[in-house]
Amino acid sequence: MQETQELRAVVVDDEPHGVKMLVNFLHNYCENVTVVATASNATEARTALAATNPDVLFLDINMPNENGFDVLASIEQRTFQVVFVTAYQEYAIKAIKAGALDYLLKPVDIDELRACIERIKTERTANYSESDKSKQVSIVMQTLAANTKTLGKIAVPTTNGFEFIPTNHIIRCESDNTYTTFFLHDGKKILVCKPIKEYEELLEGSGFMRVHRSHLVNLAHVHQVHRTDGWHIITTDNARVEIARRRVEDVLAQLNIQ
Repeated sequence: MQETQELRAVVVDDEPHGVKMLVNFLHNYCENVTVVATASNATEARTALAATNPDVLFLDINMPNENGFDVLASIEQRTFQVVFVTAYQEYAIKAIKAGALDYLLKPVDIDELRACIERIKTERTANYSESDKSKQVSIVMQTLAANTKTLGKIAVPTTNGFEFIPTNHIIRCESDNTYTTFFLHDGKKILVCKPIKEYEELLEGSGFMRVHRSHLVNLAHVHQVHRTDGWHIITTDNARVEIARRRVEDVLAQLNIQ
């Protein structure tokens, strides 16, 4: 007779009601699953994972400061299986599928959660190695970057869902703590409750450069470079963007200025 598999789970979500709902679903509708820790951000998640050594991590993607992908990228040895719980954009879901990792869309459906738990139990019998798990996450990261370049656009969250913005329409992004404002070629501004670091990573390789702690600039929209009271870029929307002193050399090199 096959032994019953007990799963020890960690749930990570920056929204308290999201954590409460998933913990409730796992407790009431999924047999032999114990939630051993919860976390509301990346730092807490890493602490919980190190302390509990779970079998499975239920991980929200869209969190402030560091997202779910950042959490996984920062953990060298992953002995747990990963399930993303997300309302994220389509190309992120494609990336997750490409890495053969599981996911649940918000709002979580109980039947889908049950099916997910059964898949996890089945996959555990395959004895995936740590290198296999690392390879899966690497594929996700590579696919995310490739899709941003291939699609030529990124998805930003709005009150009604997501808006897809062609990357060549973005002049610059400006940071204000955990908020980022997109300045577009038609004068439109979009304020997003996500840190600029996430968009720097998504736009890497698409002609954008972090010229200052608070500024990410599309180099195709650089109109002038001034050296008055320090180095500055003048963008095509006539904004004057400071270049951080330690970034001047790299910026000038990218702009082919000798």
